[in-house]
Amino acid sequence: MKQWAQSVTADARRTGSGVFHCSWCVARWFLFGLVSTCFFVFLTVESVLASEKVEISVPEEKSRDSFSGKNSSPRRIVSINLCTDELLLRLVEPGRVAALTRFSDNADVSTVWETAQGIKKTELDIESILACSPDLLLGGRFNNREALHFFQYTDIPVIIFGVPKSFEDIYRDIRTLAEAVGEPEKGETIIRQMQTGLAELKAEAGESRKKILLSGATQDDGKGNKRRAVFFQSGGFVPGSETFENAIMEAAGLENLAATLGIKDYGSLSLEKLIEMKPDILIFASDQKKQPTVRGEVLAHPAIRKSLSHVKTVTLPSATLSCGSPASVEAVRILVKETAL
Repeated sequence: MKQWAQSVTADARRTGSGVFHCSWCVARWFLFGLVSTCFFVFLTVESVLASEKVEISVPEEKSRDSFSGKNSSPRRIVSINLCTDELLLRLVEPGRVAALTRFSDNADVSTVWETAQGIKKTELDIESILACSPDLLLGGRFNNREALHFFQYTDIPVIIFGVPKSFEDIYRDIRTLAEAVGEPEKGETIIRQMQTGLAELKAEAGESRKKILLSGATQDDGKGNKRRAVFFQSGGFVPGSETFENAIMEAAGLENLAATLGIKDYGSLSLEKLIEMKPDILIFASDQKKQPTVRGEVLAHPAIRKSLSHVKTVTLPSATLSCGSPASVEAVRILVKETAL
C-alpha cells in the first residue's frame, strides 16, 4: 500500500512537471512569435518610409514659405550636398553659410574649395545639422534620406535637388536656389554667363569641324561631321543619353557613341565593341589617373594600341564633372580645345 501511494505521488509529480514544462514551451514560442511579428512590422514600416524618402520632395507649404519672401534672405544656410555647396557659394556671401559638406574644400572634387575655406563643415546626421541652427537646409536626392525626411516635418525650409542631365536642368536649379536665398538677379546673371560661354564654344567647335573636314581627317557623312567620342569610366561603364556627360559632349560638338548605341543613362561597353565603333576620342576623368586599371589598362591593351592607334585621349578635371554648375562650362571648353585640329 505504501509503495502504491509513493508510485501515485511520483506520477503526479512527473505529470505536474510535464505540464509546467509544456506551458513554458508554449509561452516561450508565443514570446518568440510576438517578437518576430514586431520585428516584421518594424521592417515593413521602415521599408515604406524608405520608399517615401527616395521620392522625397519639398512639401508644398514649405516651398511657398521659402520662395514667397517670408524668409527670402536666410542667414544660416546649411548644405549637405557637394553640388549645393557649389551653387550656394556662387550665390551668397560666405557669412550667410552656417555649414557645408566636408568635401567642399577638397580641390580634387570642388570648384569652390578656396571660398569654402574657413566655413564650418558638418556631418550629415540629424544631430550635427541641428547643431548648426539652420534657417534653410539644402540637400540632394541621394543624401542622408533619414535626415532630409526628418527636417521636412520641422519649421526649417528644405530644398532637395535632383541630378541634372542637361544644362537646362542646371539653369533650373540655379533659379530655384537663387530665389530661395533672395538673389534672383545674381542667379540670372550666372545663367546668362553660362549661356554666352556655351554659345561661343558651340561656334568654336563648328569652326573646328570645318577645318577637320577640309584637312581630310574626317569624311563628310552628311550628318554634321561630328567627331565620335566615348567617355570611359570605371569598370567599362559609359554614360549614354540622358546623362550630364552626354550634355557636355554634345555642347562640345561631339557625338557620344554610347548614346548612338542606344545606351540610356549608364551602361557597359566592352573593349571589342569599343574597337568596332572606332571612336576618334576617348575621354577620362582626372581621378582615374589614380586607378591604372581604368585609364592605363584601356590604353595599354594591345588590341586598343593596334586598332585605335589614332585615338585622341582627353582628361577632364574631376571637379568640373562632380556637379552640374557653372564650372561645367569649363569641361566643355577643355573638350573643344583638346579636340580641335
